[in-house]
Amino acid sequence: MDEKLLPTMLDTIIATAGDDASLIQEYCETQRTNRNEKLKQKMLDQNFEGVRTETILVNLLSIPGYLDPRNNICVWARPTESIKEIVAEIQHELRVSAPGIWLMPLPCLHMTVLEVLHSKTPEVMDSVLQKLQPCISQLANYTFSHRVRLVRPKLSFDDLAVALTFVPAASGPDDSYTYLHLRRDLSRICHQYGVEVKARYATTSCHFTVARFVSVRDHVSEGVGGVVVPSHEKIKSWVSKLEYLNDRLRERYWPENSGGEWYVGQELGLDIRKGRMWYGGGESIENRPSQPASSPLSFHEQTRAVRALSSLAVPFPRASSACGRHGPVTTL
Repeated sequence: MDEKLLPTMLDTIIATAGDDASLIQEYCETQRTNRNEKLKQKMLDQNFEGVRTETILVNLLSIPGYLDPRNNICVWARPTESIKEIVAEIQHELRVSAPGIWLMPLPCLHMTVLEVLHSKTPEVMDSVLQKLQPCISQLANYTFSHRVRLVRPKLSFDDLAVALTFVPAASGPDDSYTYLHLRRDLSRICHQYGVEVKARYATTSCHFTVARFVSVRDHVSEGVGGVVVPSHEKIKSWVSKLEYLNDRLRERYWPENSGGEWYVGQELGLDIRKGRMWYGGGESIENRPSQPASSPLSFHEQTRAVRALSSLAVPFPRASSACGRHGPVTTL
């Protein structure tokens, strides 16, 4: 697929839905439901070749000093504490079923609202940052004046990873401005400063990646002659577990005011990030008063910490949906 300008793509979707929040929500729900069904059928097929691991992530975890060669610029939304609690319980359940899976450290959780630049050299990244510098604060503070509510948490999955997804809300008086409008408007700001944001693929997904495969050991068995082959029974059990978790999420967090909603950027605004950030790394471009620009833990330390925490059994939380209030951030 040729890369297309993101505002054009999103304007087309919004216009097709008549700029109606209910129809936009329905469109996004259909997209994620169809994707899950397609991937489910693929993974349950007897010819399925097994889960795939991410080579770069495996290298980061196993080779001291290894650096991800891909540099990016993105606009992130950080989850609220209540959403982190839901993710922590999901990660515990995933680890029970697949002990070898990699869990995104909670301090690294993020939703990519806008991918400005991806997989470039540091030099190309820095040249784009020079163009964006005048609008960094505008991007970071945008959600303080443009509130976007996301609801209905649901796991989406494929043969590489598991993500917690949401859809735009449509039942409230202020829900006419949706996640799609937000992404369109942020990309337009970038375009005003000479940076064209393109989409590598058509997507309306609002998601946090919560787990990735770094080993196939949990989903294989020994075949003829001792050869390791995909275990269709284990893969079927894995898909069943994901569907079971989605049933729990739907029951507990889809009703209004049940704790499954959140506002994009509601506690700290948006986080403008640069660098090697595919797995929650990189650094913040702007200074946040209540969050350091860099995590006090290294990537490897965060991974070790989340492995230890995920072994603790905790009840499925009843999270609060209260929206925190914090002032805007300023550019360094």
